[in-house]
Amino acid sequence: MNATAEDLQHIAKRARPAVAAFARLMETELRANDAKGGWHECKPKWLLARACKELAELVETVKPTGPGPHEPVRNALFLARHHLVLASQCLNGIGAHAGLQIADSTGSEAADTANFLMMFLDVLDRLPNKESEGAGAARR
Repeated sequence: MNATAEDLQHIAKRARPAVAAFARLMETELRANDAKGGWHECKPKWLLARACKELAELVETVKPTGPGPHEPVRNALFLARHHLVLASQCLNGIGAHAGLQIADSTGSEAADTANFLMMFLDVLDRLPNKESEGAGAARR
């Protein structure tokens, strides 16, 4: 889907505050790494491996706290991180020369992943400069 400049301006004006804050955070991270030369010349497999590694690093930032039976949570987080790191290593190592079959839904799934990461930051109040969305926002 190729959006025109007018489409993008319309989307930017109507974006939810959390989405706009997440987009600003993403742009800040991208600009902080501009000296690395961008991503357009990277192989898709490397980018997917890097996404797994970054998600593993995110999982590592979450620790159970307070009283209660946290061992299952701790184990689940450990396994999630372990499998993400393993996926990253496999994509970069074993089968590194094999191609990737990309499903039509890949863009939608990537957007869903980014949306859930944005929601995660939003409910933790970790989005910088987010305007209030007002009362009535549903929480699970």
